[in-house]
Amino acid sequence: MDCECTNEENKLNTFLKCLVVGAVAALPTVSQAAKTKAPIEMHCKVKGAEPGDWISPDILVQWTPGSNNAKVYDLVIDHFFGEPIDAKVIRDDKKILSVDWVLRNIREPDGFTVDVFTYNLRFNKRTQKATFNARPNDFLNTFGGRGTCVEVSE
Repeated sequence: MDCECTNEENKLNTFLKCLVVGAVAALPTVSQAAKTKAPIEMHCKVKGAEPGDWISPDILVQWTPGSNNAKVYDLVIDHFFGEPIDAKVIRDDKKILSVDWVLRNIREPDGFTVDVFTYNLRFNKRTQKATFNARPNDFLNTFGGRGTCVEVSE
């Protein structure tokens, strides 16, 4: 599959196809300690979010049960880093999955900079609903969203 975006209009559609088909399958196992358990890959959709927002309309998360490590990937991460980044599993039990990740040294061409941008995903396993939060350090505003997550099968 060609994962190059040829224009802005098709960028999100192409990104999503590549994200689900390519990036999820290519994510490495996130924990050596949890090798006996298969990694879980989840696709989250954020209601009302659009490309260019600080919380992406689609977020992929991969983690292995029993591990504190995860990987995340979305349009923001793709824009600044071009590949999935490490994340931390804060809680993983029968009811809740909570994952935190940090974007560091964000620099836009227009001069906008953020040294640390902290993200959190909280997923209710029973209802399949999720909340998303993002907070840039040294700024008063925070960003939030709600949506759903589903497990992605290979």
